[in-house]
This record gives sequence, C-alpha cells and structure tokens, in this order.
Amino acid sequence: MSPLSRWPEDDGLLRRLRRYRREPNPDMIAYLKLLQQSTSRRPSSPASWNERDIRSVYPDITDDDVAELAKFMAELNSSLRPPTEYEGPHHLKVQVRAAQLDEVVTTHGPWQDFAEPPLFALWDAGRINAQTSRAPTTGEPIVFIDEELLHFLSLFSCVVALAAPVGRPVSNGILLSTDMAEVRAKLKRDESMKIILYAVLLGCVMTGRTPREKLSAPDQYTSMLTGKLVSAAETFVLAHEYAHVLEKHLDDGMSDITGTDGQRVSQSLWSLAQEGIADRVGLFLAAWTLGDQLTTYWGAELFLCANEALLKAIAMVRSGRENGLREDERHQLATLRFRRDALEWSVRDRLEKASNGKAGSEGEWARVGAQMHFARDIIQELWQHTAPLLRDAHERGARPDPMWEL
Repeated sequence: MSPLSRWPEDDGLLRRLRRYRREPNPDMIAYLKLLQQSTSRRPSSPASWNERDIRSVYPDITDDDVAELAKFMAELNSSLRPPTEYEGPHHLKVQVRAAQLDEVVTTHGPWQDFAEPPLFALWDAGRINAQTSRAPTTGEPIVFIDEELLHFLSLFSCVVALAAPVGRPVSNGILLSTDMAEVRAKLKRDESMKIILYAVLLGCVMTGRTPREKLSAPDQYTSMLTGKLVSAAETFVLAHEYAHVLEKHLDDGMSDITGTDGQRVSQSLWSLAQEGIADRVGLFLAAWTLGDQLTTYWGAELFLCANEALLKAIAMVRSGRENGLREDERHQLATLRFRRDALEWSVRDRLEKASNGKAGSEGEWARVGAQMHFARDIIQELWQHTAPLLRDAHERGARPDPMWEL
C-alpha cells in the first residue's frame, strides 16, 4: 500500500479535509446508518482496525507499514472515521484510499478552493457499483461503495493475474509479459485456465452475488500482480467518484449521479460527457495516488471490461446470445465502451501535449500503446473461451437470478 504522508499544520486545505473525514456531520452519519440498515442483506461484522483486520485488506503489507498505519490512525489528523456497525474490515481500505486522494487533491490540480469533500461509505445493496449522491438531510456529497463491487474487482483481478505470464521479482516488482501471444500460449498449456472466468461469471449470473470463494494464486508473483490490479481498480473507482464532486457535477440540482436509478453493472450513467470527465480526472488522481500510471490504467480498464463481461454473461445465460440484452443493458454496455475508448484517447492526448505535438509522440505512443490494454486484452481473450460455455449452460436450463431481471 502507498503510505500516507505527514503534512505541515499550516496546510489549511488538507487540514480541513482531514477534520471533515474524521468528524463528519452527525446528521450525515445518521442518514448513512439508516440507509446501510435498509440495504444490509446479512449480519454485519464491524471492523476493529486491529492488525488482523489491517492484514485482511492489505495481504502483502509489511510489519513496518502495519505499524505506520496504526500510528497514523491514532493521530488527531488521521482522516479515518470509525466505522458504523454496518461497515466491516473493508471500511479501512476505503478510508485510507479517501485519505490518499485528499492528499493528491491538495497538491495537484486546480482545487485549492475545494471545500466539500465527499464522505466515502460502504453499503451492502448487492449491486456491483459505486454511486455519488447528496444526502437529503444535509445536502453534502456522499459516495456509496457497494461491498459487492469490492468482491467483484478482487475476483476479476485474480482472474487476469492467473492468465498473465509472470515470473521472478525484479526491483521490488515482478517480471511480467504483456505479449498476448504468450498469454495464449499459457492458456493452451493450462486448460483449466479457460473455465475460471466461466465459473466466476456463471456464479454471479445465477446467484445474483459474486462468489465468495477466493481464487488461490499458484505463486507469490501471481499474488503480487493480483494485489496491484485490485488496488488500481479500486483506487480508480473511488477517484472517479471523487472527481464527480471536484468537477461539481451535483451542482445543477441533481441529487444523484446515476441517470438510470443506480443500475446494477455501472458506476454512474447520468451523461456521457460527465462520465468522460470523471474518468479522465479520476485516472489522473488514481495515478498520482498509486505512483504507477500504467498499472492504474490497467485497473481502470479492468473495472470497465469486467462490467462489460458481466453484462454479456447475463445476456448469454438469459437467451443463449451475447446480444440478448434489454434496452437499459444495451445503454449500459454502450456507455462502458464509450468510456473505455474516451479514456484511451485522453491518455493519447496528454502524451501528445507532453511531447509538443503528435509527430514527437508517435514512438512513445507505440511503446505505451503496446502495453496499456493488457487487462482488457486478457479479459477479451478469456471471454472467447467463456461465451460457448455460457451458451451451453443456457441450453441446459440455466437462467439469471431474478435480481438481474428487475
């Protein structure tokens, strides 16, 4: 995990953000608890923030990092609010990410007059999404991160890592090939790899919940890659929602940035323009937070492509056809693909500006472009093997859980 920084006391903006997070409006918390109680589908397991809980959400954390995080949580300016009775150990992960994003907002970008940070909270609505809205009691922005989304991103990150050609550690990282020919060769050698995504997607579609069984990594290098991918995907999601507030997308009187009443396989679908802005700003914030631009991009595409795959899987199990989508699902799929394309062009545009013109950036773009779609390409390759199996499941009588038909 990226360490939280120590900041001087005269940093007024960060001090205000940290105080707001540590001591949010009591009326906002009361509203949050009512909503969490109404959506909770199973008994809660409140986080205690002990060493065991820290390690449960940061499996690769070092002893020094555990001590540093515990020290930060004890400080008066820690930014980390205590969990409600409905927020489990993953609350810690979300609050640490929010604190890291606060630091980035404070030091990068044109937001020095920013005074209304979103409150980040977990809920258990059973929807694979995150949602930004205003609390009706206070008018303050609040971002709900569904626990189902965290499970979903964790599983998909492991699926991609299992299919990736990885090797020994190199300079505190891993030896990783992004060559799809090597990915296909690995899939050909290991037939079991071809049904992993099928099992994950069929479980999601038929039960309405992300399978809770963890996929086991065969070695520490695959585990390291899984951790990098899930961290990147989660940080992008939180940064995207933070960007909606930074860019004042709630200031036109809308109470909710959803557009389709919080549909199940998307973050926010209010408008393509605003989604594109939030993705672009969110990618910038997430990259500064993680200090790794390429892995951050993988995380963004992993989130978008995983949602695409789930939509297509629902259609396949429902009708036996990949295009057997309802009208609202077709809208969601088109939006996800637009966001993915827009994100790529945003990166290319930034590269061209940094290179003082298109001509000077072509060589760099060729190098970057060959690596940036690593997560997308693996998911799409695995889908080619998964689609026929899902069609067979439909023919044998499998159907989506009723929640997908609401």
